[in-house]
Amino acid sequence: MTATGTATIYTITVTYGNPPAVEAPVSTVQSGTYYESQSVKLTSATEGAKIYYTTDGSDPTTKSTEYTKPIDVTETTTIKAIAATSDAVSTVTTIAIKLLLPFEITLTKDMETYCSAIPVDFSESGLTVYTAKVADGVAVLTEVESGQVPATRGVILKGAAGTAYTVKPIESAPSLSNNELYGITSDGKVSYEFDKYFCYIFQDGVFKKATEAKLKGGKAYLRTTYDITAAGARELKVVFEGEATGIKAVETVADQNVYDLQGRKVAVAQKGLYIVNGKKMFVK
Repeated sequence: MTATGTATIYTITVTYGNPPAVEAPVSTVQSGTYYESQSVKLTSATEGAKIYYTTDGSDPTTKSTEYTKPIDVTETTTIKAIAATSDAVSTVTTIAIKLLLPFEITLTKDMETYCSAIPVDFSESGLTVYTAKVADGVAVLTEVESGQVPATRGVILKGAAGTAYTVKPIESAPSLSNNELYGITSDGKVSYEFDKYFCYIFQDGVFKKATEAKLKGGKAYLRTTYDITAAGARELKVVFEGEATGIKAVETVADQNVYDLQGRKVAVAQKGLYIVNGKKMFVK
């Protein structure tokens, strides 16, 4: 017996390879420095992909926080995010946001020292900023006209006690010349180096010599080679540069009425600033 008919042959092609790629998240806020809080929105071009993120610097996984709403950034933060489907995970998107937000300073006295761990701008704060340097036996205060102060550098602030002033942080500030104020950013002790530098603490409008003193972080002290003890003085007086430019320098004040800046009559004037016949004068 002979059998006749047709046979159908099917060809099955199996392709091995990676699943479709998942597009990495895209952020509405780019890495950079900002001066106000940011709201970060994340999206992925891959349909159906879920987004996961971290804010502690670690790489995200599908077990990290799932993105469901904009991320509010109120401090310097690094966001890392991925997009994922059931088959694949995207590369990591990193958004590094540095925030420099204004903050308030409240003076306890009309004049006090200050130091910041970051550069700051006082130009719109309402405060006047000064550097200090010893010259002719007095501490001469010079106004910082730009109002910008580098990180960790000491200055003197002048304003109204009990008033809150808004200060702006900045990325950088020019160096301060002719400044012998040194700042500390954390609580610590200040002491002088024998036969080299002498330290002075600003109190009640004058600088007082300190062999050792405790200062709170955010304050400053004067460090100089000038020794008031050797000059026979008890305090380092303070004058503003504008005042100092009009002060006459004299070699001697013999046979004249001489008073210190606190109104006390002086029998023998040492080198420094005095009131002589009603006028301020430097005695050389």
